Amino acid sequence: MNAENEISVQKFFLFAAGFELCLGVLGWFVAYWSSDQVAPFFFYYDRTDLLKTAMAAIPLALLAFAATTDFRKRVGFLNEIYQHIEKGLGPLISRLSVSEVIFLGVAAGVGEELLFRGAIQASFGLLGASVLFGLLHSVSKTYALFAFALGLYLGWLYQWTGNLMVPVLLHAGYDILALLLFRGALLRTERSRTDKLDIIA
Repeated sequence: MNAENEISVQKFFLFAAGFELCLGVLGWFVAYWSSDQVAPFFFYYDRTDLLKTAMAAIPLALLAFAATTDFRKRVGFLNEIYQHIEKGLGPLISRLSVSEVIFLGVAAGVGEELLFRGAIQASFGLLGASVLFGLLHSVSKTYALFAFALGLYLGWLYQWTGNLMVPVLLHAGYDILALLLFRGALLRTERSRTDKLDIIA
């Protein structure tokens, strides 16, 4: 990677991490303003809720694996999401380090869940929070619909457990897994294209 590309990746990482953390701060302020409590979130450790989180992660993990393997070509919306990511942020995602991916996943899980499930859902309900969550991720119509469905899933889990720890952990875990899988798939695609060019040359 040349110096210019390295700077671009660093800028992307810093912007994305800062944006996600700012969402969390905004979520805290919104929740504090509406509840007048310094700690306005129901976030606590519970072993049963950890088990529920692990069970709820299974379909999301399967979806992430499906979207980053050849199986995606059999499912139109998964292939569309992959191609959109590959053409858009793919060159940047593929150059993130593993530690940067983990940090971004945690930042997104904490920041977005504090805002959308912790603050907005409390004021506008499950549907309102999910719509806004989809709009935030509207890089394409397909991805916006996927994010809306994911928001419904995370919001329902929060309603079911009453514990913000569940959607935070699930969101962070999913983002880390999905980013790592996308990163690996993108690197394999880049290597494959390079090998083909070498054969032609």
